[in-house]
Amino acid sequence: MNHAAGSFEYRGLGKGAVVYVFTGTAGRLILMGKMEVGDILYSDAAVKRLLGFEPWPAPEHLIACACTPVQREPLPIAVGKALRFVSPSGKDALVFDDEDRLDLQQMRGVRRLQSKSADQLDALLPPLTPYVPGQ
Repeated sequence: MNHAAGSFEYRGLGKGAVVYVFTGTAGRLILMGKMEVGDILYSDAAVKRLLGFEPWPAPEHLIACACTPVQREPLPIAVGKALRFVSPSGKDALVFDDEDRLDLQQMRGVRRLQSKSADQLDALLPPLTPYVPGQ
């Protein structure tokens, strides 16, 4: 999980931040992995030169200095329901419907996890290993 693309700095994400990357399908969250941000690039072409692949277009690209391998297993529903986020509005949990399906629109933005939730995710992932782009 050495790269993520999107808009991050407006949320206060920078070098040294730890990021959990999710995707989703059919109402299920998939925890793709975890990375520590080593650099932020602002050009798709710079990412292509550094990583050797054509990235999806984005204003910012996070490049890891440490990361986990990419995972592809759905997050257990109980873990998804237990996740808590830092939220000034008090909306700190994900909302699931009666069939335990998540509206994946809730995961479109960058959200800050509470530390207990980060610990729960860490229990599902291998440890971070150092990553050096191009090696």
